[in-house]
Formats: sequence, structure tokens, C-alpha cells
Amino acid sequence: MDQLVSLLQSVLGLNPRQGWTWVIAGTAVLGLHYFGVGPFASLDTGWVAVAGIAAVFGAAILIVSLGAYFVNKAASRSETRRAIKDTQQQWDFLNQEALRNVEILSQSEQAALAWIVRNGQKRFRTEFFQHMDGNLVAKRIVLGPVGNTNDVYEVIDSIWAMRDQLKERYEQIQLNVEPPWSPYGQVGRYLPR
Repeated sequence: MDQLVSLLQSVLGLNPRQGWTWVIAGTAVLGLHYFGVGPFASLDTGWVAVAGIAAVFGAAILIVSLGAYFVNKAASRSETRRAIKDTQQQWDFLNQEALRNVEILSQSEQAALAWIVRNGQKRFRTEFFQHMDGNLVAKRIVLGPVGNTNDVYEVIDSIWAMRDQLKERYEQIQLNVEPPWSPYGQVGRYLPR
């Protein structure tokens, strides 16, 4: 459809605004001739035919332009739906991968996840998360750093949905007030504050 509109506009140099001009002018001449107004009442049939052709030509330009508009709108909506579907499929894949990876966590990763779910914050801020032994981010259990930050992380939805099960599973893990990935939360390590 775009090619047809482009062809009409390039060959004829016409756009929808000019199409309206042709339709209005041709229809006005035909109407004035039909109702016998002034000099239009005595128009030659050749001129009446030219006015009719002009009106039909302008209407064709408008119909093609209108069709192109709706085709472009439909294509845009289709692309948007496809992008949303692709994004949803990517999130579904990440959630499934996180559920598989939660079964193979190391002890330090289990302690970190236990601390996160016990504190009840899906989105949390920390400065030392990248220094943790193991990596919940690489296993897609925690996303981050989120946005333009370098210290905000978020637990992925599928893992957060099963936080009650994780609390029960990791209830035997002893945790300090500080998170396990923090130098302050590890036994035998101390950094002055």
C-alpha cells in the first residue's frame, strides 16, 4: 500500500490535501451544474465529464491515502504486539531459568537468598553484592544492577512468588543482621564503618 501511495505522490505529485482539493472542486462544479446555478447551468458536457473525472480522481487519491493510513496503523499495532509478545517470552524464559537454577545454589548463594527473602524486600539496595561468593545475578535469580544504578537489585518474579517456600527451605541457615555478601555480615571479617 505504501508503494501505491508513493507512486501516486511521486508520479502525480499529489497528496491527500490535494486529493481533497480535486474532490471538492469537481463535486462543486457538478453540483452547480446539476442545480443550474449561473454560468454552470450551460456547461458543455465535456466540461461536466472533466469535473466528474476530477472528483473521482481526487476521491481515489483520498481512498488510497486512507487505506495506507489504516494499513500503517495495523502494521504498527502488529509490531507493538509482536514486541510485547517477544518481551513476555524473554521474561518467561528468565523466570523458568531462575526456577531451575534455584535448585543448584551454593551455600553462600543460599545464605544470600535466605537473607533477601527473610527481609521481605523484592527490590533492595546494597553496595557489596558483586563481591558475594557465587553469583545470584548470573543465575538470573536476582536482576541488577537495575536501571542506571550500580547498587539496586531486584529478585526475579518467579523466585519472589515462592519466597514462603524458600523461607521454609532455608530456615536452618543462621544469618546475621548484615547481609552475607557484606564484609560486615561475614564471620571473622571486619571493616571499620
